Amino acid sequence: MVYILPYVNVRVIDAAAVLVLAAAVSLQAHHNANAEYNPDEPVTITGRLTKVEWTNPHAFLELERKTPEGQVESWRVETAGPAALTDEKITREMLALDTVVTINGWRAKNGSMRAWGIDITFPDGAIRKLTDSKLRPVDDFAPPSYVARVTSALPFLPYLLAALPVIVLVAGVIILRRRGRRTGAVSQ
Repeated sequence: MVYILPYVNVRVIDAAAVLVLAAAVSLQAHHNANAEYNPDEPVTITGRLTKVEWTNPHAFLELERKTPEGQVESWRVETAGPAALTDEKITREMLALDTVVTINGWRAKNGSMRAWGIDITFPDGAIRKLTDSKLRPVDDFAPPSYVARVTSALPFLPYLLAALPVIVLVAGVIILRRRGRRTGAVSQ
């Protein structure tokens, strides 16, 4: 049997696997807002901030709001990253816990209490954008309706497809390592 990589050191394969895995994780973390959020379902959330994750590539704001029935809802709002928020003159101090803010955004396609933040209104009336020009959704990038139907029915599918190359690479590394151990060397 002829192997595809007869002379490649297993350590080289391991290093390549780690690099591909790191790239896949990085790319999976950054996505288009249209993939998870519905621009046709706007939502306005007024509540107090309970948690702020000032992280890259996107920041997250968690709020609690009371419904007209008196129930408390916990919302998680995804925004642009810290650099874009800073460009919009939003500081960490402005996002202090227990601050009451109003956020306009798009609700998650799966109907959960998650949203993509478009803008935020602070107690002093200041309004700031929560998205930047690179992340601003554009109609041209909206997926065809059949893709939207499939991904709303199977929300894990895009993640599985994104992970597929990594799964194949890891399986290949495992197979090559087992064959190398069995024969003592990779044969041709």
